[in-house]
Amino acid sequence: MLLHLDQARRLALSLAAQDAPRLTLYIDNHLRTYTGKHIIRKGWRMQAKRVVPGCTDYYVHNTAGRPLMRVD
Repeated sequence: MLLHLDQARRLALSLAAQDAPRLTLYIDNHLRTYTGKHIIRKGWRMQAKRVVPGCTDYYVHNTAGRPLMRVD
């Protein structure tokens, strides 16, 4: 979980070096469901309102809602 925070910090520092006025980023996570035969960890899927097997992806968005990066 610390990887996406480090990437966001690096992005903020690079934009600050370019004299950008102000930077606002949003961190969002989504669960990719898994339907295979192997046992993997489970996570909460909001749409299903239950715990399902899957992997979490983290997205960093700008204020316009455009994803800047994704961490698997």
